[in-house]
Amino acid sequence: MSGKLSIPGYRIKEFISNHVNMGIYRAFRIVDNLPVIIKTQQKGIPRNDSIWKLKHEYRVLESIQSDAVETLVELVHNDRETLLITEDHGGLPLSSLLKTRQFSTMEILTIALGIAQCMKTIHEKRVLHKDINPMNILVYPDTLEVKLINFGLSTRLYQEYQSAMNPKEWQGNLRYVSPEQTGRMNRTVDYRSDYYSFGITLYEMLTGKPPFLATDALELVHAHMARKPVPPNQTHPSISPVLSDLVLKCLSKNVEDRYLSSAGLIADLQQCLSQLQTAGYIFDFPLGMQDRADKLHISEKLYGREPELALLTESFEQISNGATRLVMLNGSAGVGKSALVREAQKTFLQGKGRFISGKFDQFKQSAPYSGILLAFQDLIRQILAGNERELHMWRETIAEALQGMGQVIVDVIPQLEMIIGKQPSVPELPAAEAKNRFQMVMQRFVRIWAKPEHPLVLFLDDLQWADPSSLFLIQEMISDLQVSHFLLLCSYREQEQGQLNPLLSALIEMGSQSRILRQFSLHPLEVGEVSHLLADSIQVEPQATHDLAQIVHKKTAGNPFFTRQFIKSLYEKGLMTYVPDKGKWAWNLEEIEKLETAENVADFLVERMRLLPMLTQKLLAHAACLGNHFYLHMVAKARNLKESETIRHIWPAVEEGLLYPLEGDGYLAYTALEEEDAAAHNKIHFTFLHDRIQQAAYSLLSEVERKMVHLKLGRMMRELSNSYESSLLFEICNHMYEGAELIDEQAERVQVARCHLLAGQRAKLSSAFDAALRFFRHGTEVLREEGWEANRQLMVELYTMRAEAEYLCNNFETAESLFALVKEYAKTNAEQVRILQIQVHMYTTLAKFPLVVELASQALKLLGVHIPAKPGKLDILKEMWHIKKNLKGRKADELLYMPDVPDENYRMAMTMISYAGPSSYFVDLNWFALTILRVLHLSLVHGNDVASANGYTGYGIVQATQFGKYQEGYDYGLLACSVADSFHDPIAMSKAYGAFAIMINHWRDHAKTNIPLLKKAIQHGLESGGNIYVAYSAHGLLEAMLFCGSPIEELHQQIDQYEDLIRQLKVVDHDDRLLLLKQALHSLTHWEDVDQTTFCAGDFDEEAYVQALRTDGTNYKRYMYHYYKSMVHLLYGNYQEAARMSTEAEQWIETVSGQLLVSEHVFIQALALTGLYPQASWSDKQKYGKKIKANLKKMKKWAANCADNFQHKYLLMYAEWVRVNGKPEAATPIYEQSIQAAKKSGFLQNEALAYELAAKHFLQMGMNTVARIYMTEAHFAYMQWGAAAKARDLEVKYQYYLESTGSHQAMTNMAVAGNTPDMVDFMTVIKASQTIASEIKLDRLLTTMLRTVMSNAGAQRGFIILKKDSEWFIEAAGSIDEDMEILQSIPYEQGTLLSVATVNYVMRTEEMLVLHEAYVEAIFFKDPYISKNMPKSILCAPLWQQGKMVGVVYLENNESTHVFNEGRTELLRLLFSQIATFIENARLYHQLEQWNHSLEKIVGERTDEIESLLRANKNLLNNAGQGFLSFGKDLRVHSEYSRECVRIFDKELAGLSVAELLYPQSKEDQGFIQSLLNKYFQLENQAQRELYLSLFPTEITVNQLPLKLECKQIDEGRGEFSGGLMLILTDRSEQRALENKMEQEWQRMKMSVTVAISLELFQSVLKGFTSFVATEWKAIWREAGAPAEKMYQIISRLHQFKGDFSQFYLIHTPRKIHDMESRLSEMSKQVEEDKVMESEIQNGIDSICAAIGQDMDLMKQQLGKDILQVNEQTISFSAERWSAFSDQLSSLLQEEGHGHLRQEFAQLHDRPITELMSRYGEYVAKASERLEKRVYPLQIEADDIWVDPKRFGRFISSLIHVFSNALDHGIEQEEERLRQNKERWGTIRCQVKRENDFMHMIISDDGKGVDMDRLKLLGQEKGWVDLRSDQDWLNTLFIEDISTSKDHVTEWSGRGVGLSIVKREVERLGGTVEVNTRKGNGTRFHFRIPLSEAESTLQPT
Repeated sequence: MSGKLSIPGYRIKEFISNHVNMGIYRAFRIVDNLPVIIKTQQKGIPRNDSIWKLKHEYRVLESIQSDAVETLVELVHNDRETLLITEDHGGLPLSSLLKTRQFSTMEILTIALGIAQCMKTIHEKRVLHKDINPMNILVYPDTLEVKLINFGLSTRLYQEYQSAMNPKEWQGNLRYVSPEQTGRMNRTVDYRSDYYSFGITLYEMLTGKPPFLATDALELVHAHMARKPVPPNQTHPSISPVLSDLVLKCLSKNVEDRYLSSAGLIADLQQCLSQLQTAGYIFDFPLGMQDRADKLHISEKLYGREPELALLTESFEQISNGATRLVMLNGSAGVGKSALVREAQKTFLQGKGRFISGKFDQFKQSAPYSGILLAFQDLIRQILAGNERELHMWRETIAEALQGMGQVIVDVIPQLEMIIGKQPSVPELPAAEAKNRFQMVMQRFVRIWAKPEHPLVLFLDDLQWADPSSLFLIQEMISDLQVSHFLLLCSYREQEQGQLNPLLSALIEMGSQSRILRQFSLHPLEVGEVSHLLADSIQVEPQATHDLAQIVHKKTAGNPFFTRQFIKSLYEKGLMTYVPDKGKWAWNLEEIEKLETAENVADFLVERMRLLPMLTQKLLAHAACLGNHFYLHMVAKARNLKESETIRHIWPAVEEGLLYPLEGDGYLAYTALEEEDAAAHNKIHFTFLHDRIQQAAYSLLSEVERKMVHLKLGRMMRELSNSYESSLLFEICNHMYEGAELIDEQAERVQVARCHLLAGQRAKLSSAFDAALRFFRHGTEVLREEGWEANRQLMVELYTMRAEAEYLCNNFETAESLFALVKEYAKTNAEQVRILQIQVHMYTTLAKFPLVVELASQALKLLGVHIPAKPGKLDILKEMWHIKKNLKGRKADELLYMPDVPDENYRMAMTMISYAGPSSYFVDLNWFALTILRVLHLSLVHGNDVASANGYTGYGIVQATQFGKYQEGYDYGLLACSVADSFHDPIAMSKAYGAFAIMINHWRDHAKTNIPLLKKAIQHGLESGGNIYVAYSAHGLLEAMLFCGSPIEELHQQIDQYEDLIRQLKVVDHDDRLLLLKQALHSLTHWEDVDQTTFCAGDFDEEAYVQALRTDGTNYKRYMYHYYKSMVHLLYGNYQEAARMSTEAEQWIETVSGQLLVSEHVFIQALALTGLYPQASWSDKQKYGKKIKANLKKMKKWAANCADNFQHKYLLMYAEWVRVNGKPEAATPIYEQSIQAAKKSGFLQNEALAYELAAKHFLQMGMNTVARIYMTEAHFAYMQWGAAAKARDLEVKYQYYLESTGSHQAMTNMAVAGNTPDMVDFMTVIKASQTIASEIKLDRLLTTMLRTVMSNAGAQRGFIILKKDSEWFIEAAGSIDEDMEILQSIPYEQGTLLSVATVNYVMRTEEMLVLHEAYVEAIFFKDPYISKNMPKSILCAPLWQQGKMVGVVYLENNESTHVFNEGRTELLRLLFSQIATFIENARLYHQLEQWNHSLEKIVGERTDEIESLLRANKNLLNNAGQGFLSFGKDLRVHSEYSRECVRIFDKELAGLSVAELLYPQSKEDQGFIQSLLNKYFQLENQAQRELYLSLFPTEITVNQLPLKLECKQIDEGRGEFSGGLMLILTDRSEQRALENKMEQEWQRMKMSVTVAISLELFQSVLKGFTSFVATEWKAIWREAGAPAEKMYQIISRLHQFKGDFSQFYLIHTPRKIHDMESRLSEMSKQVEEDKVMESEIQNGIDSICAAIGQDMDLMKQQLGKDILQVNEQTISFSAERWSAFSDQLSSLLQEEGHGHLRQEFAQLHDRPITELMSRYGEYVAKASERLEKRVYPLQIEADDIWVDPKRFGRFISSLIHVFSNALDHGIEQEEERLRQNKERWGTIRCQVKRENDFMHMIISDDGKGVDMDRLKLLGQEKGWVDLRSDQDWLNTLFIEDISTSKDHVTEWSGRGVGLSIVKREVERLGGTVEVNTRKGNGTRFHFRIPLSEAESTLQPT
């Protein structure tokens, strides 16, 4: 701040500096030229803040009035600025002098003495400076006089309590701050803090720098608290030791170890100066001899807590090494729990621990997580004070850890948003899942801070007042398996009754079980410890205070807090005094003994408070109601006082040490004492020193007074916040409830109830269910019972939420009763459904699955979705039919882009089904299937919702499991995953991916692909809190691994991981699955003395378990037990038991429908039965054979769909079946095929089983040699799998048929021994073998091999010798002290590196040689190497490969003998047996590398040629007229692309995202493309890749250009093109335009030709329509009657015209008429004025006329302008003349003999009926094509009947409605017809017969018939109760507005108008109509019409 400053009366001389947000100037007072210093606030600093600081400093200086400080001139208010002006005596800051001047020791001592004297002066005035440092010390250069300046942070309290400060916000200089000022020590701040800052300053004066230097603020705080300063005389030996000690005494971390008084400090400094002045140096002398404190300073050290401190230190060291620890600290109030932890902070900070703390408040237990949130809010404040770089780092770290779930934490810690910014909303979840998600995200949040570089220590105080949600969250934090470097310290108070909170007990129990708990109790002080406390307080020996200590101990029972308060009261009462003359303290024991003392500290504090002024007491009581912390203005408002009055009246409590202002508010408090403005404008924050003080203050109020105060506070907070939704919501509710009894007005009670509702909802949102329950319960209590009548909706809402909260808090019985109650008052369907939805969640949690299904059915019924109580297969088939109908012509991938469901009821129904689905799977598979299909049906009709994914999944499951359509099921399973992804709903994704993997994927894809899908499902499940789905997926993953034959050891590792996870998730009813799996694996891996098939791992009691299954086990548990038992029995050859178990299990197999277990069951059962078959009776063979064949058929079908999973099983089953049917020779090759298929697909366990069964087969055939080979392979495969016990079983049963039996047995013995040292070594060797096998390059292989062998053998040195041609060379050497070395083929005989004799021996004998004491072996001791180096242990072994020795391993140990013992050598043999193969492979690879190197040269020579070719190709592509581009896994366009691409996209493409390029405007489409391509690149299976590639869009529009897309795989290439994809883009603009033009021309031509052929008929229709639009419709409208009826007549006429014009293929007219019909139908349902409706009709007719005009213009272009004019030469008659002539002629021709003439005359104007009906042939053909239905050509069979077209024309035209209905609603789709055993194509027939004088016309179809159920339902809705027969019901079809498909209106049918028109025309002709129908067989219309009309035989033409 160097800007200009203008002050009246002063002249600014210069700007000096900025200091603590203040600008300092040097100036002169104009009136007397007085030099002054002016201090004012900097720009940008809050004005009031600076003003109050200046005012505070002014008053402090005014109170001192001494030469020790600046001399005040005045405080000036100038132009909205406040300036503090002091005299300028010419002094300079010490900091400036230290930079420019080198002081001597004498000068330093002089200055130091001056500083000490200044401190003495201000301390005597009861002022603590708190910021002494060289900047704040003025030194006069000439005289070295000193003044203290800058008192902005000073305090006028004798003692000040400091809360933990944020070092980055500290306004003083951190280099000089005392440890207690950090607020992180167990100390108050008093005058001795200034001594510490003085010591730092003196240290800097002596050495040139402060003792602690660091750029990081937190590091500086750590240094002040924990680091010892280097003594000054060590860095500068010239400094006197005693002066060095004086500095260190000032710098003591403990306040008690510093000087007690300024006098003592001054005396020692004076002596140093005097000696230096007189003697020239400083002699040693004892410091502090004159140091006496004349005021009592009670020691704040800890006494008797050394063991506890040591335990905390040990716990911190453990977490520093990666552990997690829970320390539970208990003790009575005031015993020093918090003080102990604060004392331990030094240790934590010294180890760079991050310490945060929070405290639970007795009066704020309603606020969930309060203590935990306080701790993390403090941490966030620290981060916010950092620089931008640090903030950015934390922002990224937190965002990465929370993975898009930041809003979950922001909801409870809003301050976090200031770091990570606005967060995306998270999906709304059911309460239980939301809680799981919250806990999971909170665990991640904790992990952010707990790091190796900064272990996290979280201290939670007063845990006895923690809300249950906090305790649950604490359990989750410490049970987090992934958290480390975390110490959770919890202190809690022992309850007076001795009872502990059950949740607290559970927390302690959990910590104990997980072995992370450290627990101890703090006890009161002993007498001796009280004696030490007194002695340290008055500086005497403990013996001197013993008598006093006994009395104090007796009065206070040794409670540390009580003890200190009591000692303080003794001092204040004058019973302990300092005697200056004697220089010591004195006390009156008798008077102290007589004192009446309260029984406990609380009563004692109450007594002390009653000594305060009455108003102070009242203020403290009100403050106590606000909590442990409170704001001044809140107390003021509660007492109706001004803030300035309030702080003055509360200040005595501050001086008494009962309260203190929180960090940063101290100077504001002092200013507020004097400045009313300061008090009113600042929110000064106070806290009670101890919660016992708060409780004592609270007890000052009576019960009634408390209620009144709470009610007043609640109302006040409501006013302050202006909303119940404020941050004070929980507190408002708490206060209002406490005072609820005093609320009289019902309106206010309703307000309070709403407040509690909001609070409960907010608590529930943060998963604090117990707090939510409390709020909901209180809300109902506030409204009372009468609330049901006055405020029903609010009560329903409160009770519904309360019931849900009860269940979420595990109070299930209470929840059930509340649900029953609220259901009585829930009137609307929405209310009922919501209650049922919550109940569904509750019973799902309780695993009461039948109840879930029952309640879900009730809810669905209320939502209008009817599900039968006991659905059957027929219901499923019906639903499938509806789905198939709606899926017609729609591809699965198209369904992804359907719109969202608009109807809330349908959304709720789909959601309800998704909630109940998993439960129903275990209850009623038909219900499960039907409801899931119903979701799909609703989605297809109404659009997609997040629950639609369940529908697609369910459809896929049903298609796969019920109908065997595995590919379709697979497609819809994939679609479900995509739909879930599109809604970004993690719980939907978890369900979709999990269900797809568990029930669908393996029927089409290798089961190993289930594993990544299930891991994804687990991840999404954890993110969404869907614990039950995580458990399902975890079990599915383990079962998939077992199915795929994963190594059992690897499976065990996964079991351990997921067992912990499932246990942590607390999912009901899932333990048995893992338990049984582990039992089965134990049977295969551990050899037992009992029956190997018995389940007996651990303490498992199989007999008791089976008994429990019989009584209360679920069907699923029963199946799983039988499945695993049958599997084990089969593997051990117990075919009888395997068959029995698998057969029994069949009754429960529905519980695993669709899962891998189904195929395994079939496999196991078939093999068990074939095992029994040869010895079975004839009847059993028949039974077994039938079952085996059925199972073979199933497996064959599965194998046809997925050979990877099932082909090898089918082959093995078939081989066994062929064998037992007496065809052993035929079975032989099938066994081998099965083995190879299992090996190819990686099913190790089935490969082993196939080998074993093949071996048994060969034994039966007498082919023992072959059998031995196969049995050995089986043994080896079982060992590879890890089934050591099964391998041992083979050894026992077939010991003579295993090669190298001894070796195998040794291996197996080790493997089955369990977790013994040998087993550990065996596993080590296997891992070593795997490690070696991972290397392929020879040099790295040799290095890895040698290191591994030496490590496993215990060798110090080692060599690998290999044979090259015919010579032997050392290729690798190494020792444990040096790196491995690859040598350049050194001949082993030429060097002195090893014992040549031992190597020669091994090469010649080809045996392993082990020397335990090589230097004394008779054969070898003469070897030059041995005699010289005296090695102790040597091992030399050959390496074999395919019967040839290819190398030698040489190992030695020179430290110990017998290193290579017999057990270890056996293991090494196993390892060596593998090594040679690895070497040979590496050699081949090395040779290939050399060949490749040679090839590179050749390739290099071809490069120019290829580049030339590439340039030519590029030129070709650029001129091909198509766009070519390529991309790889990163989905970004490669650098090379054709020129056409630039034209299409209008920009350069390199590096751009393909998805964004193709769909620049659609994020949804971009997501689809990215998801599709990512999946493509993740897959390895080419068929799968091609499947995904087929989903790539083939047409898009970019920049308004229609493009054809082709996406092709790039199989070859290098660099960026390798393994990528190529896009070929073809611009189809011209082609599309041409196609559109051709289509339009074709439509015009078809219309014109049709009109030309039937011109007369068209003219008749047109004439009728012209008449209608001109006059008829108006006549209808003006008739009397209801508007709706008249409207219907108009619609009916329009409907007929639409049918007429459709027959002539008019382009525009039918569509316009249809639109007008729709509009008029809607209007008929609304109440509008006639004029409005008439106007609307006219507008519609005008638009139709315009459309006809367009069509007519098109026809005239094709046929000429005079198309509608009659071109024939005609003779015209008037109608009257023609009528008269006709009548006369008819009468003449009636005579006999004139029949022929009469017929000839009639034919002048009559037409054959076939001619009139002929137009319907083409109509039926075209309409069926548009409806995508297959129909044979219309069959018209007619007698020779001629009719008058004038009379019959309208009837014939009306028949279009009959044909339309037949096509649209009668004829089925092709698939459905085939399913019903009908012909593929439908048939429609028309028969016309003459019956006397009547024409009988029959129009029939062979479709599905009329839906009578639907028809009757419509009739019931309309109130038709008098209809009896089906014919009566069928006749209603001709009633207007009746349609069986009103929800499916099309241009063809559906309005319920067409058939009424037909009937009207029939009746006009005097005829009748009748309908017959048979369900599934079609419908038949009978028309009987008289051929002549009585009134007029002939009509004018």
